[in-house]
Amino acid sequence: MTDTKPAMITTLIENWKLHSAEAKQRLRLQYVPFQPTPEMIDRVEAFLHMSEDEQQQVIEACDSDDAELWISVLTARAIYEERQNKGDGSITEERVARYPERYP
Repeated sequence: MTDTKPAMITTLIENWKLHSAEAKQRLRLQYVPFQPTPEMIDRVEAFLHMSEDEQQQVIEACDSDDAELWISVLTARAIYEERQNKGDGSITEERVARYPERYP
């Protein structure tokens, strides 16, 4: 009789990676601070569509574990947006002109 546990674990990990990647893309998050089930992804998406004031009210009204989750979600979104706005980091003529000592 063969042991199927390693295959099952590998399948579970691959499914988790797939769902995490889908959640990161759909929700525009740098990382996924929750179990990416379809229901949870929908909850997080609804939360992210709220205004900042509504989000703050949700965080203040829930228990500390849920508040930590929502703060983690907002942090993951902020990091994602910061990296998107940062640019590709390529060396441009403007950058060379601004910092000539860095590019001899």
